[in-house]
Amino acid sequence: MPESGNSGTFAKLLNEQVARRGTSPSIRAKRRGIWETMTWAELAADANALAAGLVGEGFQRGGCIAVLGDYTLHLHTAVCAAHAVGAVVLPLFPFATPEELAEPLRSARVRVVFAENQEQVDKLLEIAETLPDLARIVFDADRGMHHYGQSQLIGYDAFIEAGRRRLQSDAQTVESRRAEVSPDDPAFMFLSPGASGGQRLVRHTHRSLLDRARSAVAADSLSSSDVTMAYLPPGWIAQMQVAYTQALVAGYCVCCPESMETTLGDIREIAPTYFLATPRVLEAIHASITHRIEAAGGFNLTLFRSGMAAARRVEEAAVAKKWAPVGASLAKTVYGPLLYAPLRDALGLSRIRAAYVAGDLVEPSLMLFLRALGVNLKQLYGTTDTGYFVTMHRDGAVDPGTLGQAADGIELRVAEDGEILVRAATLSGTAHREGFVGTGDLGRLNPQGQLELIDRKKDVGRLADGTVLAPRQVETRLKTIPFIKEAVVVGDGKAFVAALIDIDTEATSRFADAREASYTGRAELAALDVVYDAIAQAIAQVNAELAKDERLAPCQIGRFAILQAELAPHTGMLTRIGTLRRGLIEKAYADLIAAFYDGRTSVALAEASEIEGHQDEVVRHQLMIRDVRVSARQTRTAA
Repeated sequence: MPESGNSGTFAKLLNEQVARRGTSPSIRAKRRGIWETMTWAELAADANALAAGLVGEGFQRGGCIAVLGDYTLHLHTAVCAAHAVGAVVLPLFPFATPEELAEPLRSARVRVVFAENQEQVDKLLEIAETLPDLARIVFDADRGMHHYGQSQLIGYDAFIEAGRRRLQSDAQTVESRRAEVSPDDPAFMFLSPGASGGQRLVRHTHRSLLDRARSAVAADSLSSSDVTMAYLPPGWIAQMQVAYTQALVAGYCVCCPESMETTLGDIREIAPTYFLATPRVLEAIHASITHRIEAAGGFNLTLFRSGMAAARRVEEAAVAKKWAPVGASLAKTVYGPLLYAPLRDALGLSRIRAAYVAGDLVEPSLMLFLRALGVNLKQLYGTTDTGYFVTMHRDGAVDPGTLGQAADGIELRVAEDGEILVRAATLSGTAHREGFVGTGDLGRLNPQGQLELIDRKKDVGRLADGTVLAPRQVETRLKTIPFIKEAVVVGDGKAFVAALIDIDTEATSRFADAREASYTGRAELAALDVVYDAIAQAIAQVNAELAKDERLAPCQIGRFAILQAELAPHTGMLTRIGTLRRGLIEKAYADLIAAFYDGRTSVALAEASEIEGHQDEVVRHQLMIRDVRVSARQTRTAA
């Protein structure tokens, strides 16, 4: 059974964990190649000192602090401290620009920001004059900060030391503040995903988030023996739920990698038992496996293909609730120690008990691939408004292509217009009808009660003939092509569907090198005829699969172009967790989209510098447009 706490606030939960397992590891962080460990007792002591520091700053119950940076040990401690004095925490995305930070900081009336390093401090100082409530910036890493003289700046070490001194003379104030906090007080504010470019603050109470966390902890029997990684942005509610809320409920250890660049290596060192990923992370893991195997070639490649084919047949049979072919079952048993176990070890996933993918749809074949390796990967669905953990796959009922069944305590309904509605006793948000909160997503429930996601309601359109176009359902299939990192499907109001393709530079360059193609950079690589030919052929194969589904057959890709600029968060084309900002992309590439439908075979576009807003580096180039073979519609409807 899970060792979940029953206290009603985060601060009381922290004290409960100290009483249960004070000397056990609470959080670990890697610095300069060495893992540092903080026990539950040490975490509580430092959080109390920071809380006293906040009291010394005149911080009142209900005030707001923000945390800005990657998920770190000190950020985690700062959140604990804020909740000890009844503060509301606003986690921000570390790659946000000053302009993106200004409005939420202003709207939330943030008084104190805990910033990770000089880069984050500089962004705050750039907009400080527009933030009348901002009184203090506490910076963690002091590298490059010695010459800064602004009065609102203070180092983390100095701030916590001041708090320790205050505790010596006035420990009672922090204790009384902690006792005053109610489960129904606001605990967090999160930014809405902003897929259309806008931002909205969503409040959650201690009660609402702990309700969802306890449901998730119970579903997988999580306990203090589990270990997870905190490597995704803390501004994403799902990461904060896994790394902070659930950790306080279950008492497990959270590990923070040294940097994003070292994450895969750090995962191998930690070997977590509980893991949260986005589809982009899983695609990177899949690519790291297939790239190395393909490079090895020969017997290793043959062994890999044979072993994965057998494992997939077994997984597909399990999904269909059928007996697996005897030959495939025997082969999977043989390949276990020869193939699957070494691959899991190489990825750091050998101890995984439960892994979840969230943030977007994951293509079923990718999910089957990782489950075939023996990774217990499941889909998780939720929104910022619902506090996540709305639906989740349960062990023994994992159906790739669905989002699982309603989590405990959640009532699910699909409205007449297809919108997914959610109701729960502790749910925050604006009620849609009869106490249900609208998610903004369209979906349907299959006969087994599994939720199938169609797309964002605002993104669904219709072709000229009236066919419903849900771009995400086509895009997830296109992203199974090894050369494609991102795909953007368009066609609302048009006669056919077209696609903007963002290539996987590493996979595509290996393909081009093997064919002795000449290029000097990404732009030339993306324009190669041999690359266009390969992607056109692969899209034609996707079209053939789409033709088998009555709903998706009219949504086959008719034309495509390969973008020379990468779609990435720093260009503004993706959210911080890798979701397409569809509206901004369509605006930036409006001329290309128009060219799809007026018969042009190329179009002049600006390079990434102009799209990012740096008008001093504008270089125009010709982007090719290619037609794709469309398959005849088949009569069989996909299950």
